[in-house]
Amino acid sequence: MLTAALILATALLEQPLRIEAPFTFAYGTWEKGASVGAGFIELGEGATPRGGAGFNAAFSADPNWTPILTLQAHPGNQMKEIRLLVKSGEHDATFHFPIPEPGPAQEVFAKQGASLARPNEDNGKPKASTGVNQWQLIGDWSSDGPARVRISGIRFAPPSAAALAARTQR
Repeated sequence: MLTAALILATALLEQPLRIEAPFTFAYGTWEKGASVGAGFIELGEGATPRGGAGFNAAFSADPNWTPILTLQAHPGNQMKEIRLLVKSGEHDATFHFPIPEPGPAQEVFAKQGASLARPNEDNGKPKASTGVNQWQLIGDWSSDGPARVRISGIRFAPPSAAALAARTQR
């Protein structure tokens, strides 16, 4: 089973997480359709938006920081959004990221400038802001069409001016 794990160098120093093998778990079409390369996760042949994969990786970050994914969509991609779920014990927080049009890799901030303290979804549970122990990347479950996306970076960073402005519009 092709898989990936994230290991944190130092989140509080805004270091990106290294993408390494193996996933702790994968499900749906990502069990066979997600592969790991040198520093990236590739959703390719067989992957659809109906799947996800997760890994255990402990870190802490400032609760006001915003998650950022480096995403590259490939021709034929039909997934419109990818989600990042972080868990801390029984608490979890989910972040939504729009998938860019096919082209070069782009850094994408969580929608609405979401932060660990104020994620896009918290499922009625307290927000995970420190002591995170599990990550999941999840498809948007919107269709059975192909998901053709490379994820080459995951990090938390201080919010940009645009992210701060988006927070005020929530």
